[in-house]
Amino acid sequence: MRMMRMATAVLLAVALSACGTNKNDQGDSMDATRNITQAVADYDAFAQRLIDRLAEKFGPRDWTTSDEPATRALCGVDDSGVEVMLPRRTFAGAYAAADRDAVRDLVVAVGKEAGFAEPDLVVEKPDYLKIVGEDAHGGRYTFTSSVNTVLSTWTGCHPAS
Repeated sequence: MRMMRMATAVLLAVALSACGTNKNDQGDSMDATRNITQAVADYDAFAQRLIDRLAEKFGPRDWTTSDEPATRALCGVDDSGVEVMLPRRTFAGAYAAADRDAVRDLVVAVGKEAGFAEPDLVVEKPDYLKIVGEDAHGGRYTFTSSVNTVLSTWTGCHPAS
């Protein structure tokens, strides 16, 4: 019984240490080369460039931007930065299954042009495509195409001004 309690305590301590809630200890990386206003403009331009390039190659789609405002959160040491989740862009429907590989390659290429690394996650199924790319400062995009197609972008952590 005593051994079981000790094992439980050790497991609990390990689990809690991995889930720290103090952002100062999490080491959030802040991109000090541009403020959040500049970052939002850059990530918004990336999303529009991606949509434009997809339209050039696969034909225009009726993309809409969510009416929900951008979501902001504090980040960095002592909450000295801001990160923003931009409004989602979507269209009803998906790209043709026959075009899936070309769509994937184009999304990844435009992401790399914008400074994103090779995608962290690519899920491909006959009727589903999901790509998640991230940059050096935690900015990322998620592109999903299935019943609907969705493009989400986050800025990563940047100075507020």
